[in-house]
Amino acid sequence: MCVVILYHVFYIFNSSDVISNIGVKGIKELDAICVFTYPWIMCLLFVVSGISTKYSLKNKSNKEFIKDRAKRILVPSIVGIFAYGWISGWTTNYYGDIFAGNGNMIPGPIKYLIFSLIGIGPLWYAHVLFIASLLIVLIRKIDKKQRIDNLVLHLY
Repeated sequence: MCVVILYHVFYIFNSSDVISNIGVKGIKELDAICVFTYPWIMCLLFVVSGISTKYSLKNKSNKEFIKDRAKRILVPSIVGIFAYGWISGWTTNYYGDIFAGNGNMIPGPIKYLIFSLIGIGPLWYAHVLFIASLLIVLIRKIDKKQRIDNLVLHLY
């Protein structure tokens, strides 16, 4: 997780002409860290998530598993969007004027909602994990004889 956080901080200061929310001058030395990290970090996170899902499913029914994932992944990520996602959305608007100069015509609560939703940032990962959890439960329900599990175990 620390590598992911560092990657996103360094990404803001990239010098590769990749647009970020904040228009700052890039720092070439930080680009090496981003270039090294980018190809493998998300794959590693999904592998770790898959392994933990497998262990979690061993001890829970489908209903318990979904309830647990909603409590541990979905609720915190939604709270995160509305608790601090708006900061990223506000920053994007500050540097990019997403309302094309008409921001004063939009009521504050609507702006807050827009800022929160465009500021989702890395919380997309939590939403993908929750949807993947739902798909795993669906596959588990369809594959009652665990043929897919057995196939995967034989590959190792």
